[in-house]
Amino acid sequence: MQYTMKISQSQWPSEVYLESLLRKLKTKSHKTSVLTDMESARSNLVQLDIYFETLDYGITSEHPDYLWEDLLSDIGGTLGLYIGLSLVTVFEIASFVWELVKTSLKKK
Repeated sequence: MQYTMKISQSQWPSEVYLESLLRKLKTKSHKTSVLTDMESARSNLVQLDIYFETLDYGITSEHPDYLWEDLLSDIGGTLGLYIGLSLVTVFEIASFVWELVKTSLKKK
């Protein structure tokens, strides 16, 4: 898979959200008491959101184009053609020899 990366950024927390955020942080831990103003919050906190651009995915798979069964059937078909032509040739030669024998017997 191949992902494209896009980066965007903004100031966080916003002035509107800062007061609510500081209230939530102070109730969860006493260690956040150093966060008292916008500057300290922006220099000590970070919010990281990672999103996928799309939830589509691609599947790559390999399939043989020419199977063993196809190979065997092609070989059998070709051999059948050659054998069939050989038999026709044998009968044509036999027919030709027969015609020669008949013609030579008629001349005598």
